[in-house]
Amino acid sequence: MAAPSSPAAAVDVHGHMVAPGVLDAVWSSAFPGVSLAEADGMPVLVADDGRLGPIGTQFTDTGARLRWMDEHSIAEQWVSPWGDLFTWHRFGPEDGRRWAAVVNETLADLVSGSGGRLRPVPAVDLPAGAARAAADVSVLARQYGSPAVTLSTHPAGTRSVADEAIAPLWDGLAGLGLPVLLHPPANGPSRDLVTPVLQNVAGRLIDTSSAVVQLMAGGLFERLPGLRVIVVHGGAMLPYQIFRLDGLVRAGLLAGTRMTEPPSSVLRRLFFDTVGLDSLSIEFLVRRVGAGQVLLGSDAPFPIADPDPVRTICSAGLTAEVVRTICCGNALALAGRPERA
Repeated sequence: MAAPSSPAAAVDVHGHMVAPGVLDAVWSSAFPGVSLAEADGMPVLVADDGRLGPIGTQFTDTGARLRWMDEHSIAEQWVSPWGDLFTWHRFGPEDGRRWAAVVNETLADLVSGSGGRLRPVPAVDLPAGAARAAADVSVLARQYGSPAVTLSTHPAGTRSVADEAIAPLWDGLAGLGLPVLLHPPANGPSRDLVTPVLQNVAGRLIDTSSAVVQLMAGGLFERLPGLRVIVVHGGAMLPYQIFRLDGLVRAGLLAGTRMTEPPSSVLRRLFFDTVGLDSLSIEFLVRRVGAGQVLLGSDAPFPIADPDPVRTICSAGLTAEVVRTICCGNALALAGRPERA
């Protein structure tokens, strides 16, 4: 079967940027304990848990990002902050809340001149508590017309997003009605299991898989059936081992969780990006969860991102209709903007 041609209006739901305004705030000493250094002529943030960066123009230059999108047939990108901005510091509640506001608000300002092609996805942070975090991100999402919000699988100060203490956050996010992009940090618990060189390529997948399994076992997706969660990096390991989890049913152990359905059924309620980085993996993902649950993602601008995500999807063994659904229709539907015929 010939590869389908590229859709004319692809929507990439998984990109990242860092606004220069964040660096300006650090430079002005607005946040004690955080400073700027330099590596290879580019800024690096320095805080309690080490160095974050370098932060090159691939993170900060909207013109360069738009040109990259044009070269790769991407009409729109949902842009989240670099999630590690929220996990490598140790701010108290008020400074942490101010930091989240600076990161999110400067990102929205940065992309405001893109003609709607770069859509800000504010990040949820928990320094001041779950309920307050949900309220803060709700205000920002409405103010900036965001298509989604993003949340770490392991927010600072928690064991994971499945902690009982942050149930009010999930209630608030469900009430917001926007999709939640669930993204692992670089310094999640898997860093105790893998060497540093493997953390980005493997550790994040371990953390995502663990957090989502805990959320499933806690009954979150059944308790909040309207909640729409996007699991990045192709769902990590979950789509490929989900029937092992169904062993809970075969062994009569499901009652030991709060699930009332097999894990494979719960899995098909979630959404997944295509940052599995491989056309064969994406083809399998579509067969596992259905084309309606898969969305185009790049993870730009990181070095291990998909350098040409639309081409990756077009080279999978999928029909032209499914390619269009993944590249355009699903994201627009999630954002409440149905695709025009």
